[in-house]
Amino acid sequence: MIAASEDKLVAARTIQFASKKFKADFKTFEHHAHYLMREPGWEKVAEDCLGWLEQVGAIGPVSMQ
Repeated sequence: MIAASEDKLVAARTIQFASKKFKADFKTFEHHAHYLMREPGWEKVAEDCLGWLEQVGAIGPVSMQ
């Protein structure tokens, strides 16, 4: 589960609590708000998400370039 440190709609601590309840991985993206994928720096969020999908075996290697 991912959260954004500047999210005013869903606090990062709420997502962190849910991730513990569901025993899910959790990551907070600093300096981001609720609309992670449309904010400056979205590429890092996408890279990290793709990396996690590769790590858990959900997809094969992917290049963002």
